[in-house]
Amino acid sequence: MSKDVMNFKAFNETTQNYQAGTNVQVQRHCFGYSVTNIGTAIIEVNGKRLFPSAVPATIAGDSLSVSAPAGQLYKGVLQIKFIAPLGAAPNCEVTQLYYLDPKDNIL
Repeated sequence: MSKDVMNFKAFNETTQNYQAGTNVQVQRHCFGYSVTNIGTAIIEVNGKRLFPSAVPATIAGDSLSVSAPAGQLYKGVLQIKFIAPLGAAPNCEVTQLYYLDPKDNIL
């Protein structure tokens, strides 16, 4: 096996939808995440506001992506709050990227 291949780390992703405020369970070895507003309510992610699309059924609203520098992990909290006007349908999609355990790091 070449040296270049040995420097890579295997990773995976997980995607979940949330319709209520929560503290999202951060995956072990998480190095990045994205949150997309796919509902009709304003969302706060760790205090940052994501606005819904003007055409929710057609186009996704605002999104936020965070990625750790190479070789580092995200150890923060991922807190989601919905600021829902009456009749709004809150919904967001959270995707997390995480490294696999070294024993599973087969390329």
